[in-house]
Amino acid sequence: MESYVGTLQDAAGMGTPLVDDSVYDAHVRLLRELKPNSEVLNRNWETFDEELSEDDEVLRKYGMCSITTLSDIDELWRFANTLSELGHPVEIMASVKDNGHGVRAVYKYGELHSGSTRGRYKKGRDITRHLRAVLPNYVEAWKEYPIIEVRGEMLVSIDNFENYLKGKLKTPLSSVTSLIRDSVTDEELKLLSMECYKVISADGSLEFDTLWDEFEHLEECGFKTPPKAKIRGVDVNNLEFAVTKVLEYFEGLMDNGEIKYSCDGIVFAINDNHDFYSTGREGNAWKGNFALKTGRYWQQNVYSGIIR
Repeated sequence: MESYVGTLQDAAGMGTPLVDDSVYDAHVRLLRELKPNSEVLNRNWETFDEELSEDDEVLRKYGMCSITTLSDIDELWRFANTLSELGHPVEIMASVKDNGHGVRAVYKYGELHSGSTRGRYKKGRDITRHLRAVLPNYVEAWKEYPIIEVRGEMLVSIDNFENYLKGKLKTPLSSVTSLIRDSVTDEELKLLSMECYKVISADGSLEFDTLWDEFEHLEECGFKTPPKAKIRGVDVNNLEFAVTKVLEYFEGLMDNGEIKYSCDGIVFAINDNHDFYSTGREGNAWKGNFALKTGRYWQQNVYSGIIR
């Protein structure tokens, strides 16, 4: 167990995770129970990250954050507390939580310059070649900006997995792990895709009033974004009703086959960026959003137990 958790850490630190976060967390909990003093539980993962360069100005200023995960509607009280502190109704934007590998791409004066996988503390492996295959290589709207960073998930569509990779690889997620290796062929690169959810300028000059505006700007510039929806007038009193209705909407998209990539939940966020950032953080996660993993497609059915 100790050796296996170490292997999972090494893989994630190099930007090629072997399992998703929930599986990794389950193994860490078990190891902590079996051997609380294990050195693996206290490793410094920074040794597996690349040092930042001058092109990583955005990453240096704005690290890639975690997101609070809720596994049941009953846990919405956590977000209700945030709305209560805010003190007024908000518009909520929801989007599909893609189940892929977190990556980032750096644009300099509109040209795609470099990119990497997500590291634990700094940055992961260089995947510029892979990004050039799935993203616009030049964005006219950004030609005046010295540095812009785009963040999202590297993915393999369900269709590509079923038609070309099933039988050789286990899941769409493990397919991404295989296809972002350095030795990937040009033909294999065609099976990759990327959906983007964040765009940040190094000097703060590219700003958006809402997260919805941010997604639409990315779409206008030629980037793919996850399916999205929004609902107005959400407060503590109607939060559960609003979340349930949005969840039903995305379940309908799944029913109709309109979601093209593997996903493991829905992300809910305060749409107004000023309100979102004013709520602050708890640890490395913003209080203004959360990932909900429940419903007909995303219920995790994870139970806790003790091995004696």
